[in-house]
Amino acid sequence: MRFLFNLYIYLIFISIFLSPSNFSTADERSKEINAVCLNNWKPLYFIDENTGEPDGFAIDIMNKVAQLSGIKINYLIYNDWPDVFKSLESGEALIAPNLGITDDRLKLYDFTIPYETFRISIFVRSDSVDINSESDLVGKKIGVVNKNQGMLLVQKRVSSAKLQIYDTVDECFMALLSGNVDAIVYPEQIIKKIIIKSGLEKKIKTVGKPLQEIKRAIAIRKGSPQLFELINSTITQFIKTDEYKDIYAKWYGEPKTLFNAKIIIIAMSIMFILTVASMMTWRYISIMRLNRILLESRERLKAIIDNTNAGYFLIDRSGKFQQVNNAWLRIHGYESADEVVGQHFSLVQPDSYMETAENNVNTLLNGQNIPSGEFGRVSKDGSIGYHTYSAHPVIHRGQVIGLEGFLIDINDIKRAEKALKESEEKYKLLFESAGDAIFIHDTEWNILRINTTAAKVLGYTYEELSLMTIEQLSTTEEIQKMPERLAQLMKDRCLTLETVYKHKDGSNIPMELNVKVITWDGKPAIMSICRDITERKRSEEQSHQLKKAESLKRMAGAVAHIFNNQLFIVIGNLEIALDDLAKNSVSRENLLSAMQAAQKSADISGLMLTYLSQGISHNKLLDISQVCQQSLMLLKASIPKWIAFEADSIASGIEVVADANQIHIILQHLVVNAIESIGNNKGRVNLSLKTIPASDLNLSCAVPRNWKSCADNYACIEVSDTGCGMTIQDVTKIFDPFFTTKFAGRGLGLPVILGIVNSFDGAICVDSVKDKGSVFTIILPILKDDSHVKS
Repeated sequence: MRFLFNLYIYLIFISIFLSPSNFSTADERSKEINAVCLNNWKPLYFIDENTGEPDGFAIDIMNKVAQLSGIKINYLIYNDWPDVFKSLESGEALIAPNLGITDDRLKLYDFTIPYETFRISIFVRSDSVDINSESDLVGKKIGVVNKNQGMLLVQKRVSSAKLQIYDTVDECFMALLSGNVDAIVYPEQIIKKIIIKSGLEKKIKTVGKPLQEIKRAIAIRKGSPQLFELINSTITQFIKTDEYKDIYAKWYGEPKTLFNAKIIIIAMSIMFILTVASMMTWRYISIMRLNRILLESRERLKAIIDNTNAGYFLIDRSGKFQQVNNAWLRIHGYESADEVVGQHFSLVQPDSYMETAENNVNTLLNGQNIPSGEFGRVSKDGSIGYHTYSAHPVIHRGQVIGLEGFLIDINDIKRAEKALKESEEKYKLLFESAGDAIFIHDTEWNILRINTTAAKVLGYTYEELSLMTIEQLSTTEEIQKMPERLAQLMKDRCLTLETVYKHKDGSNIPMELNVKVITWDGKPAIMSICRDITERKRSEEQSHQLKKAESLKRMAGAVAHIFNNQLFIVIGNLEIALDDLAKNSVSRENLLSAMQAAQKSADISGLMLTYLSQGISHNKLLDISQVCQQSLMLLKASIPKWIAFEADSIASGIEVVADANQIHIILQHLVVNAIESIGNNKGRVNLSLKTIPASDLNLSCAVPRNWKSCADNYACIEVSDTGCGMTIQDVTKIFDPFFTTKFAGRGLGLPVILGIVNSFDGAICVDSVKDKGSVFTIILPILKDDSHVKS
């Protein structure tokens, strides 16, 4: 039979080599083809501890197919499936020896004929009667292996099942045997192998239909059709042979016959025990019963130790581990007890804990107990963790032979404590660094907590303010309002209000409070976030004063108009009286003096109206450069000889909407002010005219303060001098009527200029430094017509 099979394979090879579509030459076939496998996915793939080579069901099948196909296989070993698929996608490997067939994978790989079917099935104890199908899993404890397909299926299809997740299939199987779970879900072949190997065919059974059947085959990366045809034809013939069945039985096992040697020996032993037992005394029977109870107790204890979440350890007198359970391995990051058993306990001790650990071990080996507590540990990956522990000496026949104990991982607790501490530190930082004052007080107004800003705002030290009450900080008027406010706060739970606190120096500080009811040490308390609104109150007061000033301005304008009208009557009557008097009349001189005084009063009234922008102006579109040139002769005539006058920077063709006479008045007042600031000292006065875009205007010193640009470009008349200059305080007042830094009785020049400029929708900028001189800049909008200018 085997000879015929080999002959058949030989003929296939000959036909492939003779075919024009053969996938490679003999030299190319001699090259190794990379195949992928996992380092620990028993029984399909794993690394043999003795040879260091890949082994397992899938490897045996792949090696045999490669041998029959005449190709060489080089295995690339990976830790997990994502790396396997990445290797196949990149072309680094061409073959996956055993891969489940899915619709998505069929797009990427060519699969040979399936040679294995993985059935994900339900296993229960043989005495179980309440689980017979998938629907019976609802509400039951189901054991699954972490990240296995069985776990994913139960999570998806039986959402109400109580999953018990284990790291290994052995743990999962033992949980079913011990009754910790009602059923387990796992690939059928592997569980049946464990059942057969353990001789537990009568203890465990399968129920219901498989939850899923996954066909598995050799996968070849698309793009190698000749290689696929060769391997597929080979595996198709191979799975029909006895050798394939031998490989399958090697890894998955075969059911044992009822009367094997082990069963016969057990049966004979039972018969012997029964025969001997019938001949023994009642005392011996009692001893056997006690031994059996002791053995059962030991088994139960072992099951408890193996399945508990607490890590168990046993150390001998030499300080080496003799036993650890699965929980201990999981806590320390180890996969197998073989990595730990025989190692000294210092393997898992941090350097900072080593001395304490040695003292504890010595104390226990001397037969003394130690108190339970917290301890540090070093995991396999070198990370530091924490656990609680309890340990005691192990005494056999009166001698201490070692020590044993349990430990419980508290890393999560430690992390939670750290997070809580960091959170407290963060909120403490926010509390202390807040820009507003924060008070926390009880309903009796006793201060419970403050931040440093509160002490700073009220002028106290932190310690002084902490010992005070809210009543001590409040004015008498505010104290009377407190009961009513407290009642309202307890009703609404939060409140916004204004109050007044007393500064340590006795001054009152207006405060805005955002108040909220909180819980402090289990009792109701009040948190107040207080903001000093002194500046806001001052701004409100200034706004109020500005409104009053505006009202006074309107009143002053009305008075000036009335006064001006009355002066015209006086002047008219004086003119009539002068006409009626003889030229040599004594009264004529008196009337002329009265006429001059009335005329001067009228001029002052006119200036006041101009300052209030209520004077009469004749605005029109004019060339301001021509107006400035016309004023130069008069201006130069008024300049003393010791003062240099320069006017060589006057641009031409600049048109604005204005009154030419009022431009002359502006220039005359600015030049006179410049001359007076220089006095009898040598100096220089400069007049210039230029245009500037609105975006380049510096409005930080512009008057009026609320002036906003209304054009794209502006004409700038600039008069600068090297005179005495002004202080910042004087600059803020120079446009007030009758304010002057010279002798009394003067001070309407600059206010009049401001009124004129305001009527042109312009502004004035002043830049002055004490003893260095001043620069006055008149800013006028350059408009195409006079439709946007005040008349």
